[in-house]
This record gives sequence, structure tokens and C-alpha cells, in this order.
Amino acid sequence: MTELSNELSIELPVGLPIRLSKELSKGLSETAANIFKLIYADNYITRGDIAKKVNISVTAVQKHINKLKSLRFIYREGSTGHGNWKVIE
Repeated sequence: MTELSNELSIELPVGLPIRLSKELSKGLSETAANIFKLIYADNYITRGDIAKKVNISVTAVQKHINKLKSLRFIYREGSTGHGNWKVIE
């Protein structure tokens, strides 16, 4: 888990930590916030890699990603195999 904590200590741009904090107070899970931070740190990260780092199933990762998409934190550009994540600031 050391690898995960290092990746989660990244500095987010001004505004994103406030927005993330507001959503956490409204019920966004800590897991979803951690997944967002992993995507922010590496926008080419796969769902499988996220699942391994957060220690949850790929299906659970998808559920959290769907929530982040609905809150307009991220979107996917390109195909599943060759695309990348975009963070909406």
C-alpha cells in the first residue's frame, strides 16, 4: 500500500481540492476520491491497475468512475484500450 499513499499525496490544482472536499461532505466515498487522485496522477491508468492499487474489484472501480463522471470530475477521451482520462477543472 505504500505505492498508493505516495500517489495520493499529489498536489491537486487550486479549486479541485475544495470541490472534492465539498463532494466528500455530500457523500462521495473516500474510495472514489482516491480513484480520482490516481486518475489525476496518471491519466492513462487502467481500471485494472486502479482496482489493484485500491484493492477493490474492477466492477467496483467502474461504479466509482461512473459517480465521478456524473459529478463532472472526469471523462474518457478515446477508446477503452487506447484512450485516456481527462480531468475537468
